[in-house]
Amino acid sequence: MAKNIPRQHHYVPKFLVKNFADSRRQVFYRERGCSTIESRNYKSPFRNPHYYTSRDADNKKDVSAEIKYKQLEDKAANIIKTISTCCANGSYPRLTISNKQVWDEFFISLMRRTPDGFGQLVKEESLT
Repeated sequence: MAKNIPRQHHYVPKFLVKNFADSRRQVFYRERGCSTIESRNYKSPFRNPHYYTSRDADNKKDVSAEIKYKQLEDKAANIIKTISTCCANGSYPRLTISNKQVWDEFFISLMRRTPDGFGQLVKEESLT
């Protein structure tokens, strides 16, 4: 039996998009190059099937990049929740050095993983 592997890879994490959803869990979305704005479930925009999937030496799907992004997103989501809670309570968030390192890594990953950023990264890699 095949493993349950992630297929829909989000280049903007769902947990971020969810914060912009209305009570029906909808967000307004416009596809790049299209003039139409539509309402979608927050889980559907900013994703591509198998976007980070590669093939290993045996030609099997390797989704390790997506799994690493998910692990980073989970850590970042906890940091954002801490910041939001502090702000709601009128206090300043106190982040550890480890939290700040995770935040920096997450923030940089957001720039790298968009279609434009990912495409630029591939171009730069091919130059070396």
